[in-house]
Amino acid sequence: MSRNGISGTDRTSDKSKQLFDRKISQVRPTGVSILAALYVLGGMISLLGLVPRLGLSSLHLRLGTLGTVLVIVEGIANFIVAYGLWTGMKWAWIAAIVFAVIGLLNIVLGTIVSIIILFYLFKEEVREYFR
Repeated sequence: MSRNGISGTDRTSDKSKQLFDRKISQVRPTGVSILAALYVLGGMISLLGLVPRLGLSSLHLRLGTLGTVLVIVEGIANFIVAYGLWTGMKWAWIAAIVFAVIGLLNIVLGTIVSIIILFYLFKEEVREYFR
């Protein structure tokens, strides 16, 4: 037992609870709402891209089954991150950062958008929302 009466195990479980806690009492920053909506849009575009006649994504055509699985996973991941951002879950903030860092590799437009997203996610009021 530590001096505050919480054992080391309790502190560890508190940290994992923080990762999955919803922010019911805090007001969601507008930019987080916009980012969540963009993740939903990205998920829809990924999954709609599987319809060959729309021609939005040809990855599944070029890579076959593996490409199709990757596009489906990307679409579902976008929806999950959007939900996490909307509800203020810390893991979604981390995932959005990881996706933005990966987006830096997409030369020009992806790099610019990713830099803007990273800058926004590290603003104090946004970080505070996800604590």
